[in-house]
Amino acid sequence: MPNKAAAISRNALWVSLFLLATISLSLAQGDSANQAIGLPAHGSFSGSNFDNVQLNNGDLRIEIPLYSLVGRGLSVPVSLVYDSKGWYEWTANFVQGTPVYVYPRAGVNNMAWTLAAPMTLRAAPGGNGLLVSASGKLINCTGGSATQTSYSYREPNGTSHVFPPVSTPGNVCNLWAPSSVLSTDGNGYTLLLNANSVHSNTLVTKDGTQIYNTFDQSGAVNGSVTEDTNGNKITRAVVSAVPASTLTDTLGRSLNVAMVLNTVTGKYELKYYDTSGTQQTIQFTMTTVNVHTNLCPYQNTLSDGPCNEWVGSLQAPSVIQLPNGMQYTINYVQNSDGQISSIQLPTGATISYTWGQPPAQLDLDDAGPRVKSRTVTSNGQTAVWNYSYSGNILSGATTVTDPLGNDTVHSFQRLGTSDPLAPNYDVLDQYYQGSASSNVVLKTVQTVYQTSNGVLHLPLSVTTTWNQQGGLISRVELTTTYIVPRPAFIRVGATLRKSASLGSARVVGERWLAKPTINMPTSPATPATTSATSI
Repeated sequence: MPNKAAAISRNALWVSLFLLATISLSLAQGDSANQAIGLPAHGSFSGSNFDNVQLNNGDLRIEIPLYSLVGRGLSVPVSLVYDSKGWYEWTANFVQGTPVYVYPRAGVNNMAWTLAAPMTLRAAPGGNGLLVSASGKLINCTGGSATQTSYSYREPNGTSHVFPPVSTPGNVCNLWAPSSVLSTDGNGYTLLLNANSVHSNTLVTKDGTQIYNTFDQSGAVNGSVTEDTNGNKITRAVVSAVPASTLTDTLGRSLNVAMVLNTVTGKYELKYYDTSGTQQTIQFTMTTVNVHTNLCPYQNTLSDGPCNEWVGSLQAPSVIQLPNGMQYTINYVQNSDGQISSIQLPTGATISYTWGQPPAQLDLDDAGPRVKSRTVTSNGQTAVWNYSYSGNILSGATTVTDPLGNDTVHSFQRLGTSDPLAPNYDVLDQYYQGSASSNVVLKTVQTVYQTSNGVLHLPLSVTTTWNQQGGLISRVELTTTYIVPRPAFIRVGATLRKSASLGSARVVGERWLAKPTINMPTSPATPATTSATSI
């Protein structure tokens, strides 16, 4: 890996990132393991319903709700979302001596912050405005060649969903060419290919809601639509591949989903009308965050050329004042990778974070530093969670030490591949009384995933062992069923699992983690009884 880091000066103020609907690099192959943001189906999380640390890669995610208006069938939630994994390395050629450059993933999480609303577009600047992105490759065969296309969809909150590669019907290479395809993460998203002449490539959610683009006579995208099973629609215009700053909800109301600069106060504002018809204003005070990345030692472009760190500044929210006068106050680490150092909540509680520092090899990666600690201070009490990372490119572990000194070790593996960028899956969780070095295991949770298929790696079974209760074991096997429109849930410890359909394959759908609240600890972790069938 290159050790030489030549700084590139960047004098950029990224206020525009908060004015327009988010636009980004949206790769059809999805995020790498290090770059995964949002709430990926294979992710494991530690934290609260406000902030959490993704244990797979150390990403910090914060979601600040701004407003939500109920409509006919479909509501309009608007929030400000933060993800710390905001960097990537680029080189013109993967050959010896080619320079490498550290760049922000502009638009993926807009240098950490994104204003998320229905049909927020996360696509490359200068793109085509499509909600579902695509990339293709040419496949040669005996009869000639055919194009194989991979699709992906990124939710407004940043979560990426990838679909298996497909081709067109009747292709000479006899490549798979279905009329619909399900997301590989088992989240229940279905992509209808060439659904009709009005809007092709329709995305269908678990409850049957459809999300699609509309087009003008020239074939350019001119709008995005979210439509429920009763025909209620939320619409958002798209002009020159950029979503409009307003959308129209199912009741015909025009709602603001972008911030606007108030030239008198110098602050940005988001205005909306509450259910009583009164206009409310949320104010955003911006601050300058000076950035000098330290990620060149972690780049993985395979080039050994000189690596250039990103040096510049960005504008990020420091105060978010709500209509009732309460506010969030946010502080940042200066002259580093642009990450948050602390955030004070309207309740008065403060959550602060520390981050991995070079030259540590496992506390940072090419997408940015990992969270090392999370401290909650409330009503004069302080609670600290520490995170320790270990392992190698194929398997690793994250140890979470809670405020009472109890360790939980989450072991991850990459399934069916040696690709170090492939997603890693939580296969074993061990809950200890005290430090893991004491070897007093209270509970063990082992998840078995499908590994025979090179695309799908969905959970097949979850086995929970209560080690201090005579080795009591409960095992839940998860199978595929068609459930429309309201999927059933199975309670497995602190994890909710939903079954989903994947054709004739007997595999399991999404893994949902129950979000904890920001509570102070009161007692050590103890085993709990379970109603799952023991075998």
